[in-house]
Amino acid sequence: MRLSHWLWCLLWLSSTLLAAPTYELEFNLQFKPQDHQAFGEIRLGAGSDRVVQLDLAMDPGRYPEVELIEGQGSVKRDGKRVLWRPQGPSVLRYRVVIDQRRANGAYRARYTDQWAIFRADHVFPAASVTVRGGARSRSHVSFRGPKDWHFETPYPRAKDQRFRVDIPARGFDRPVGWMIAGRIHVRRDVYDGTGIYVVGPRDLELRRMEMLALIGHTIPHMRDAFGALPDKLLLVIGPEPMWRGGLSGPNSLFMHADRPLISTNATSTLLHELTHVITRIRGAKPSDDWLAEGLAEYYGLELVRRSGGITQDRFDAALKWQRNWGKSIKSLRVARSRGPTTARAVVLLAELDREMRSLTRGEVGLDDLVQRLRQQRSVSTEDFIKLAEALAEGPLEALDTPLLTAPKAKH
Repeated sequence: MRLSHWLWCLLWLSSTLLAAPTYELEFNLQFKPQDHQAFGEIRLGAGSDRVVQLDLAMDPGRYPEVELIEGQGSVKRDGKRVLWRPQGPSVLRYRVVIDQRRANGAYRARYTDQWAIFRADHVFPAASVTVRGGARSRSHVSFRGPKDWHFETPYPRAKDQRFRVDIPARGFDRPVGWMIAGRIHVRRDVYDGTGIYVVGPRDLELRRMEMLALIGHTIPHMRDAFGALPDKLLLVIGPEPMWRGGLSGPNSLFMHADRPLISTNATSTLLHELTHVITRIRGAKPSDDWLAEGLAEYYGLELVRRSGGITQDRFDAALKWQRNWGKSIKSLRVARSRGPTTARAVVLLAELDREMRSLTRGEVGLDDLVQRLRQQRSVSTEDFIKLAEALAEGPLEALDTPLLTAPKAKH
């Protein structure tokens, strides 16, 4: 009787979710490289009567022009917000500035007459949406540009230059993550059900096949370490004048073409960023940043070892190098984890993994902890310690350290 009741409830819940009202939502980005301009559109289609208003984050510095070009309704700008109250099917059009520069002058988003590399979250505005009856969007993103321009995103391709955007945790499915447009070249392969797309501007030497080979060797070990992997991962590779580093995003990452796949200290920027992409673990507070950066750097080294890229002796030597680099660090609880702080975090995590495996006779290690943290995503140092000790079924010496002492509150 109980089982039958449980099954009935499950079927009812599934049918309720499937029957939730929807509205059609189309995002479009048009490139006019001859004028160095780009125009975005948000198009509400069937079911749009269920949308009461969209409160859009549109800083005039990035979105200088906004207008309603089709349909009825009102659009009002209030500082960095735009309030759109549609009345049925309609289209909001805006001009967007794609180029973004870091303080050192390097680009973190760049639009040239040949290509554009950018984050979707910075060209399609975030919104607080008011709907009727719990309606959810059915979203797509599409692109327009010169005839020889092509486009790639972290999303599955629906048709031609149109992609399906489906983020179950959200009711308003806005495109996010890294994207690339222009005269581009793609290398792709499928490993254990995960499509890997390595994309960069055409006619540039970007080591696409080397990246695919490294990922092919390590992806089984990523699955062992992190659990299930996304269906598609997009790696956007950029040349000068892009920032000379790596940056992660949802199901995607950017990496500068000149970054080595494996550095002289045996860590890998590519695997570091992929750890961010797959786990999505982040510190709950600024002083917890060591967690995300330490885990990414640790697995950037550990995955190379597991896949046979380096020997155990080389791995031990790399950990010794990390220890020496971080020997001056007294606390990991700083606002942003960099260089020596991250190196010291790597050593702590290696010690933690060894201790957990020793206490549980190899049954539990850092992988198990990461898979639990991945479900939580936003993690505090206190959460980390509590969960690690719960998995190990006892206190852990590696975590009983001043390095993890909470910073004193400022008065």
